Amino acid sequence: MRISADIDERTLREMYLRAFQRVVTQARPWTVMCSYNRLNGVYASQNRWLLTEVLREEWGFEGLVSDWGAVADRVAAVAAGLDLTMPGPDDTGDRALAEAVADGRLDPAALRAAADRVRALVERATERATEREPGKFDADAHHARAREIAARAVVLLKNEGGLLPLSESQSLAVIGEFARTPRYQGGGSSHITPTRLDDARTALSESAEVRFGSGYDDIDEAVALAAESEVALVFVGSEHETEGADRDSVELPPAHRELVERVAAANPRTVVVLSNGAVVLTRPWEAAVPAIVEGWLLEQAGGSALADVLFGRTNPSGQLPETIRRGSPTTRPTWTSPARTGARATGRACTSATAASTRASRMWPTRSGSGCRTRRSSTAPRRRPSRTPASRSGSR
Repeated sequence: MRISADIDERTLREMYLRAFQRVVTQARPWTVMCSYNRLNGVYASQNRWLLTEVLREEWGFEGLVSDWGAVADRVAAVAAGLDLTMPGPDDTGDRALAEAVADGRLDPAALRAAADRVRALVERATERATEREPGKFDADAHHARAREIAARAVVLLKNEGGLLPLSESQSLAVIGEFARTPRYQGGGSSHITPTRLDDARTALSESAEVRFGSGYDDIDEAVALAAESEVALVFVGSEHETEGADRDSVELPPAHRELVERVAAANPRTVVVLSNGAVVLTRPWEAAVPAIVEGWLLEQAGGSALADVLFGRTNPSGQLPETIRRGSPTTRPTWTSPARTGARATGRACTSATAASTRASRMWPTRSGSGCRTRRSSTAPRRRPSRTPASRSGSR
């Protein structure tokens, strides 16, 4: 609500609107939600060019446009093509609409069109609900697909000396509460109730000898376990991300960072597995560990997916969607940043200049990520560790 994204039309259409255009014109959604910010000085919720001329007239959208707390002026929003203001009810906004129609500030046809689209959505949804036969939902099949997707999303940032994939004959110290109580989703609108929830500790123990320590509250125990095991797996990451709130830092929490540093000092064969919704800095602790797995938030099958990657059943083929900086935990805003000016200038030249200015500060550039050899194609874990050499078919 505070920032204006100031973008020339060519950049807007070629870089930012293309994905939305494809969805609207090909998938034909029933509803579209506007954004919160201003576009070239005009709130997206009040931007007739965006909501009517582009969305409806150019792309042929026939559904309903809504918001969620993004409307600053209800009358201007309806005039621009926004149909439903959410959350409701909004008695003040209703009165404002009635008054605007009465005194000629709002065309009655615009209000009637918005009401018609709301009613059409209700009728369409009701009709679909009565026609649809009760669906058959295969929870196991969906979970298996979630596991496959999660494993393919994992990014292998570092793998010195070929520490990964692990062997099922190795003794493992699995350290960190995130291995037992997974950090698998964010808060707010992204929060869902899973049909089941896999954890890495259980998934790893189905294939190898595992000793577990919660780590964050008892680092001494974790260090002892690491020293007694062939490989230490340390599960750390950010503790909370949600919409409407910023993180205090892009560093690991202090207890997580100390855990990594002390375990790595006790066992040079340490793998760090990250669980975070947005980037966390890896310096300076990354120098002490030979392998780093960026797991992000992998949803309900993430625990099994991580086991698949760590044991080489799935090649970690994900790449970073954003850059991890070398820099400090906090980055001071520049004099032209949105934090200072309320506007964000964006264009091809601006984007290129920003990339050039930050290139030297990149620890892991965008699209970083490398695979490792796979041991076997099956995702079904073995119940007992194998003492025979595993197949090394596959590619890097």
